[in-house]
Amino acid sequence: MSHIAPISMKVAATLAAYRVVTFSTSTANTVKYPATVAESAIGITTDTVLGTSESIPVAVGGLADLYFNDTVTSGALVAYDSSGRGVPHTNVTVGSYVIGLLAGPSIAATGTIAKVLIQPMFKSIP
Repeated sequence: MSHIAPISMKVAATLAAYRVVTFSTSTANTVKYPATVAESAIGITTDTVLGTSESIPVAVGGLADLYFNDTVTSGALVAYDSSGRGVPHTNVTVGSYVIGLLAGPSIAATGTIAKVLIQPMFKSIP
């Protein structure tokens, strides 16, 4: 398996490690937590930053650790909440974005950090 190095991005606000991020629409080359699953994710943070004048490493491919806020089954599609935490993807009428697939064992408890195969995509519902 090839390794894709994290990229360094500017931050729009304080961001925690192991969270899903999306691009800011108001500032170029800047990431933030997604407001909803209607925002396309670009990757997962690999470190924590405390100030808005700093940059943060973001994993954009391969396997990355993600902090989960709900139970998720191994191999299932992983979506995210407004704090960038992993949650199970649920089919909705119009569809939504996902960050990838849970690569490790099923998540049974909130607060678990587990490996996700990053494959950002939009899942359309027919």
